[in-house]
Amino acid sequence: MSKLISKVACIGGGVIGGGWIARFLLNGIDVAVHDPS
Repeated sequence: MSKLISKVACIGGGVIGGGWIARFLLNGIDVAVHDPS
């Protein structure tokens, strides 16, 4: 049984985190971001 991912949380919005965030958003996935710095 497979489930579709509809929401993700990303800790860190730097270069690498920003890349993942962009990828998720372009694929229609809701993203919550926390960048502690």
